[in-house]
Amino acid sequence: MTNLPGVDAAQIEELCDCALKCTILSPSGPRKARLLAILYSDERVKSNQFYGLLAKMFEGEVIRKEHVQEFTQNLEGFQNVTMSDGYSVLDKALIEHNIVVISRIYMNIRFSELGNFLGIQPDQAEDFVAKMVEQGRIQAVLDQENELVEFEEEGRQQATFND
Repeated sequence: MTNLPGVDAAQIEELCDCALKCTILSPSGPRKARLLAILYSDERVKSNQFYGLLAKMFEGEVIRKEHVQEFTQNLEGFQNVTMSDGYSVLDKALIEHNIVVISRIYMNIRFSELGNFLGIQPDQAEDFVAKMVEQGRIQAVLDQENELVEFEEEGRQQATFND
């Protein structure tokens, strides 16, 4: 680990741990993607016990609740609070992360299938996607009549058919 003037190795390790935890807990979107990329490539972070979780997020792998049990136990009390909507910050981060992963795999998915995949109710899945779309963190169209999410990939060409 490279030493900086006035900062010892233990301080750097603690700061890297805080950065890693905050990044994992942050809402999905372009900012989180940038932070994941920075931390993923930082040699000082690779020795952190939760680097594997960060790597899974960076690489766009699906993350299940059982993958984060040890991480959850190492969060501070204020980081592990259940909010008024019944979700913890980590729960929301995982759901949003997995929605982003699904958006890269599927062009569309029914609310019921998305909810089943995420382990939540279909209307909750719809709410998560709607909020992410509203905040510009994901591109999708919600077809409420057909109970369907249609993901839009930036730069994806829409097929046109001539009669």
